[in-house]
Amino acid sequence: MIWTRGRKVLLCPVTAVTAVFRTVPGTRGIRDVSRRRSNGLTARILIAGVNSALLDVLANELTGAGHEVIETMSGQDAYETTLSESPDMVFLEVPLPVFDGYETCRMIRNDPDIPATLPVVFLVTDDVDEKRLEKVGATGMISVVHQAYEVTDLLAAHLSPETLPGPD
Repeated sequence: MIWTRGRKVLLCPVTAVTAVFRTVPGTRGIRDVSRRRSNGLTARILIAGVNSALLDVLANELTGAGHEVIETMSGQDAYETTLSESPDMVFLEVPLPVFDGYETCRMIRNDPDIPATLPVVFLVTDDVDEKRLEKVGATGMISVVHQAYEVTDLLAAHLSPETLPGPD
């Protein structure tokens, strides 16, 4: 399932790379890609959630596509990491400790130090309240159980061409 506030979704190929893991205070860590495009550009993507098995799948898809992934496990950590690490995109689960995904998104949207254009995508189950997602300023949503091409499509729709890894 993909929902993306009226934007056309494009298909892009995914390439595999190896990721390494480094720890950042207040986060589960950052996965750095071991190779980057020749111009060194890649997207920095924040994932916040409590379902570590499903989040690991998403993190592996993103690092496999050449992106840097920052993982947090609470809404507070996601908000603070958004301020300190300036990600290019944020994925939020709805159930999060401290601040839930809705409150975290609202805080991100209301903070003048965070670009209003930052894509915030929710990882959702079938019982999501789409009106509430729109109300808090979500850019889109994707099912927590998804196909890899759906993530690629979201990246293509919401990130600039400079941050999307191309063929090596």
